[in-house]
Order: sequence, then structure tokens, then C-alpha cells
Amino acid sequence: MPTIRYQLVAGLHTDAQIRELLTRSCAVFAETLQVPADRIRAFADEVRPQAAAIGGDLVSEGATEAPFFEFILFAGRPLEHGQQLMGAFTDLLVECLGSDRSLVRGWVRFVDPDHWSIGGVPASVVRKADIEARARAAQDD
Repeated sequence: MPTIRYQLVAGLHTDAQIRELLTRSCAVFAETLQVPADRIRAFADEVRPQAAAIGGDLVSEGATEAPFFEFILFAGRPLEHGQQLMGAFTDLLVECLGSDRSLVRGWVRFVDPDHWSIGGVPASVVRKADIEARARAAQDD
């Protein structure tokens, strides 16, 4: 279920850089959340430089790219996971693409498992045992 989506400006990065960003993002997710890699989805959406503005200035007219990311976790995950991943995904943008850390923005969205589909079935049903185990662990803390 963990999903990360990056918004980048087209033409500024090589396919190899984007590949490294996506593959390393999946590895960070798997390690941080202790989930199988096949559950993770990572995407890089590229927008035309004419369709990206930073502070009102278009990238096509000289503004520096300011990457944005968003990722989704199930509600009930520890807040620390989201915070750790925000830092890690920012680090990856800096390391893989050479982004200016101060310009990177991102957010985590926590989604109720009843509102997420896995193969057309609510995740609350498909991942019931995982969700219950996390809830028990949170109560024990």
C-alpha cells in the first residue's frame, strides 16, 4: 500500500536519476515500515517547465525547480514513520537529483484502510491481521 509520488519538472533529470530516486524510495519505504517491497508503489510525474512556478516565476523563465512529493500511509501507523520518511524522501531528492533541500516540499497523507482498495477489496479486509497487529503494538507502547 505505501505509495510515493514525486512532481518534477520535465527535462531537468536523466532517466537514470529518476530510476535511482524511485528504486531507492521503495527501499526506504520497505526498511522504514518493515513491509514487503511488492506492496510499495513509486511514481515520478513530470510537468512541463511552462507549467511549474515557484513564487510566481516559471521554471521555463529561469526559476529553480522546487520538487514536491506526497506519500500515503495507513492511518494508525506511528507518526514517527511519517516524519522519518519526510526526511528520507527529501534526502533522496537532494542525493539523486541534486535538488536544493530548502526548496523541497512534501507531505504525508494518512488514509483509513476502509478507504483504500487492494484488488477491489478494502485494505481493512485484505490487511486485517497486519492492521490489528499494529494496533496491538501501539497499545503496548
